[in-house]
Amino acid sequence: MTVYITYSRAIGVLFLCISCFYLYFGHQIQLDFWSEGEVFNARSMPYLIGVSGILVAIGLIFTPTKASATDAPHEWQELKQLNWIPTIAFALIIGLYGLSLEYLGFIVCSSLFLFCSSAILGERRWLIMAVLSIGVVSAFALLINWLGIYLAPGDLWMGWLDV
Repeated sequence: MTVYITYSRAIGVLFLCISCFYLYFGHQIQLDFWSEGEVFNARSMPYLIGVSGILVAIGLIFTPTKASATDAPHEWQELKQLNWIPTIAFALIIGLYGLSLEYLGFIVCSSLFLFCSSAILGERRWLIMAVLSIGVVSAFALLINWLGIYLAPGDLWMGWLDV
């Protein structure tokens, strides 16, 4: 018996919708007049992520599946055994990251995000977590600066500097 609606296909449809919205909103990013003709600009990564998400979703939707009548309860049991608390925690810190990025700035906000992510994943060596999160974000910020991309320091720091 061929089953047309499975959990992976339902998730694929949801992921397709999210990826399409992401691609749409990525297209809404305003570009400066001097960066419109460049190969890599502010829209490049959202385009890449959106198209990749659409391809993965199409793969999930159109992957052939065969199931018997006993597979539905088995899939439900697997779904109940997933680690939902870390997943919800990641969703919360991703939302907080997006909300606080403009206020705290890239370096502080991304360092806090990586620190909290490693804590959610179970790392308990706080000094290593702090050094790695600050080091990785600082190296990435230096790379972005070397490429000539301006990152605003954040409203918190701009308020202190009275700029």
